[in-house]
Amino acid sequence: MRAAGVIGASVLALLLAAPPAAAKFRVSLALSPQRPLAGSPVTLTLRADVDLPPEHALRLVAVAPQVSKLDVLRAVGHDRAIPARLGFEVPLTRTSRRAWAGAATFPRRGRWLLVVPNFGPRGYAIPQPLVRTVAVR
Repeated sequence: MRAAGVIGASVLALLLAAPPAAAKFRVSLALSPQRPLAGSPVTLTLRADVDLPPEHALRLVAVAPQVSKLDVLRAVGHDRAIPARLGFEVPLTRTSRRAWAGAATFPRRGRWLLVVPNFGPRGYAIPQPLVRTVAVR
């Protein structure tokens, strides 16, 4: 029984030392224009609700209509190129400690998903910090 108490205390100490889920932050996305046209450029702005260190890089992925988000995230998680038929990654430039901006052109009409797949520089998070549907005309 004594060993169980030591193990229990150790697990409790690890849980207390672990960063809380609340340490994750919220991300918002703005599009201009808000109702994009296929073949026309769109400006995208990501904002975090906290200041982030310089090495913290967010990614933004566009998932094509009728494509599984997970198929695209597999490529992102392994740092592979996203096949064009599945979508594309939007190149982002950091504009402040809380913001990134980029431009994209949706190649075809339909309901695209815009996904911020990560909380940090690599891989992807479950659930993703941001998933937004955009109707491209």
